[in-house]
Amino acid sequence: MFTIEVKKREKDEEFSFKDLEMFHQECYGGKIKWIGAALECKRCRGNIPFSGREEKKIVLTAIDGEERRLSDDVRVVQKT
Repeated sequence: MFTIEVKKREKDEEFSFKDLEMFHQECYGGKIKWIGAALECKRCRGNIPFSGREEKKIVLTAIDGEERRLSDDVRVVQKT
């Protein structure tokens, strides 16, 4: 499982996907960056394919805190 933790954002706050702070939960908080067609953890170098279609689910989780699945082995949660 690859779990993305995303920092909370307020609903009325203006931001884009690129402004989000994301972390890899399985390696205890390695920062995740968008690198071309993948999201990559800077600590463990784990990565997942990312086409941008999942962007909305990650943004929604940052706002409402609801856990979402991006695929069978990737989920996104709000960082607590």
